[in-house]
Amino acid sequence: MRAPRPDNERMNAESTPDVKDSPWSPASATEPRLLADIGATYARFCVEDSPGHFNHVVVFPCADFAGFADVVQAYLRSLEGAAPRHAAIAIANPINGDAVQMTNRDWAFSIEKVRQQLGLATLLVVNNFTALAMALPGLQPDQRVQVGGGEAQPDGAIALLGPGTGMGVSGLIPAEDRWSTLATEGGHVSFAPNDERELKVLQHAWKHLPHVSAERLISGPGIELIHEAGGAAVIAHPYWDISDPKEVDDLIRSLGADGVETFYPTHSREQTAHLLDLCAELSLVPTASSDYHGPTHKTFAKFGAYETYGLGEPQVPARP
Repeated sequence: MRAPRPDNERMNAESTPDVKDSPWSPASATEPRLLADIGATYARFCVEDSPGHFNHVVVFPCADFAGFADVVQAYLRSLEGAAPRHAAIAIANPINGDAVQMTNRDWAFSIEKVRQQLGLATLLVVNNFTALAMALPGLQPDQRVQVGGGEAQPDGAIALLGPGTGMGVSGLIPAEDRWSTLATEGGHVSFAPNDERELKVLQHAWKHLPHVSAERLISGPGIELIHEAGGAAVIAHPYWDISDPKEVDDLIRSLGADGVETFYPTHSREQTAHLLDLCAELSLVPTASSDYHGPTHKTFAKFGAYETYGLGEPQVPARP
């Protein structure tokens, strides 16, 4: 049995390169380092001038560039002074060697050839959700959501999921004195309907797709597919894991959904009022929670356990 220990004592991961004594070790961070998150839609860059200090943040639309090297070069040209010699790139794609062929964008490249082309001493490329998973120990307990009932295990596995252009899945597994990351393509698992309504969506998708994966419906392109199947896309409890109203505002405006789960057990009066205002402005339908996690659950012990605060009533989206 493993002895308890703080989360942040386990740093490295078996599924990623050992970065001890490399330019990525905090003890050897004597030079600025280029960091980037490359998705299928946007490429986000910054420079870590010193450990924990990030500057020169720039976001580029990937559609504006012919390839991976082109977008990195564009960022490097935007910097003043000497360009960083070391770079770490998190990319929305599995990494299985030197050759990378992106799944949701028509970019293909050799890591080593790009390193030489850009004049870098170090170019580390990892899966984006592997990189995110390695940061999970830095979260506070109230920044995680418990899965299932009972007491949460302080040394248990941590899952990570995130929809975007695709569906990213990773996590951390305790392994002796450190964490081991899960390098997965979990978004490509087959979509499994939970009720007759979801089955109809799946049957519609089968008419157009030989394989209907989870990310086909859960990620951004899934909204169009849901509409084609006669359904409505609703943003679930946006304040569940986001506390900043501006972030919630930006999220809702960016997704092109039909409604927002406005009335929810954990939404405050101010949050509910904000969501109602957004629904009115953007012509979205304000819906309500129907979560039920059992009679002993502290938050979802009954159906419809939400508060309207006298601000309005939930509605049901019309069929598109």
